[in-house]
Amino acid sequence: MGWFEARWSCGVTKSIRPGDRFYLIRLGLKPKGIVGSGYYIVSASFEDLHWDQVLAASGSTARFVNVVFDALLNADSEHILEIDLLQADPLLSQINWLPQASCIRVPDEIAEKLQGIWSEFLGVSKLPEDFGDITPTVYREGHVREKSLTVFERSTAAREKCLEYYGTKCFICQFDFKTFYGPVADGYIQVHHLLPISDIGEEYEVDPVKDLRPVCPNCHAIIHRRRPSYSIEDIRGFIKQNLK
Repeated sequence: MGWFEARWSCGVTKSIRPGDRFYLIRLGLKPKGIVGSGYYIVSASFEDLHWDQVLAASGSTARFVNVVFDALLNADSEHILEIDLLQADPLLSQINWLPQASCIRVPDEIAEKLQGIWSEFLGVSKLPEDFGDITPTVYREGHVREKSLTVFERSTAAREKCLEYYGTKCFICQFDFKTFYGPVADGYIQVHHLLPISDIGEEYEVDPVKDLRPVCPNCHAIIHRRRPSYSIEDIRGFIKQNLK
């Protein structure tokens, strides 16, 4: 399991916020169930040409968000967490797992149970630790959007080289998790690609020093609050202006 960045159609939903936890549910075809998850939405929703090429050619638009997956299964070749299993649990059965709306928000106490079942299903004790304190959210996608989803895998080795060079303080605001939280947070930081790999659209050779920077989740979320993303210099400017 690794990190995957993707641009995701979110229907007409405008309430999605950077930092939200999300799950991807396959509903268009059997088997139906959870096929993916991510620890944060990395942009506010934005409007762009429709994901359907025919509709896009006529000028139709759709809303999107940029997301980072921590797990993504291929329902055609792998077992997924089927809806029948969710509906069989007394707590999880309180949620309508076949909604008509484009997304549903899961209450915290149910989301905690869902996370436990999802982690157990994947066979991991915990998912990757590059996340902050977030509000779990579920987003529904039909099978057409699921089929057309493109994801980009990040290099763990490049991340490590970046942190060897820059350290684990936020490159923008200088926040140090270990200093604030103690040993439990030693080494924790997110890594930002100066040129988003989703914009490149293909495999490329990354320079860990030139192309990557360590950033805290707060600064990272603000960077991606628009498309194109804000620059590191932009965020530093916002902080400086706000602290005057």
